Amino acid sequence: MNKITGKIISALRVNTLIGLFLLAPLVGTLWIFYFLITFVSNHIVPAALLATDYSVLFRIGAIVVVLAVLYFVGLLTRNFIGRRVYHLIDKLLANIPVINSVYTSIRQISEAVANTQSTLFKEVVAVQFPRQGLYSLGFVTNRAPETIARKIDPGNNDMICVFVPTTPNPTTGFFLIMPRAEVIYLDINVASAMKMVISAGAALPWQDEKASRLTLLDYIEAWVKRGENSASNQPAEKNRDKPEKR
Repeated sequence: MNKITGKIISALRVNTLIGLFLLAPLVGTLWIFYFLITFVSNHIVPAALLATDYSVLFRIGAIVVVLAVLYFVGLLTRNFIGRRVYHLIDKLLANIPVINSVYTSIRQISEAVANTQSTLFKEVVAVQFPRQGLYSLGFVTNRAPETIARKIDPGNNDMICVFVPTTPNPTTGFFLIMPRAEVIYLDINVASAMKMVISAGAALPWQDEKASRLTLLDYIEAWVKRGENSASNQPAEKNRDKPEKR
């Protein structure tokens, strides 16, 4: 009877955890979209209209209007006249005191996000950092300007810019300007190298192909099996530690 009760409790616990982990991404995504829709509609639709029975329709209409505005702004700025207007507004805002610092900062963030689509990190390299004999993963971002390269090493114009990220937060790191001859080019892609940095070496590049075929459910089931195996091994270890009766 105790074994049956234990199995039932274990099944309830395991299935509940699996359901929790599987639904968490879906619920989180829906919550974020709900927050965005509510935030946008609250600032566009008058409060009197939101208090009516048709508030849901007004909120959906507000989102449609925002998407339409974004579409037409993008469409207009892609032609000659729209591009000229954008450059004039950009130049104007960049020269207004106080406003220019906020505007420029937000524009740089947008530029950084847009640059990720054009491969900001070009190649993966190993560099001796922070000292000789220790190697860190780095990403080649660009070729160093010749004016800077001549100042650093007058006899060597082949200098490159390398970003060495920190673990486990790769958004911070160290910017290095160094001779190309002192770096070791690695035959792995940027995504695999970034996973290796974030996981502190736990996720290896050659594991990516196998891991790409696994789903969230596969990871959860493997985690549950590890917990069951460790639980089943505990009684055996306890019995082994007990002294034998004579």
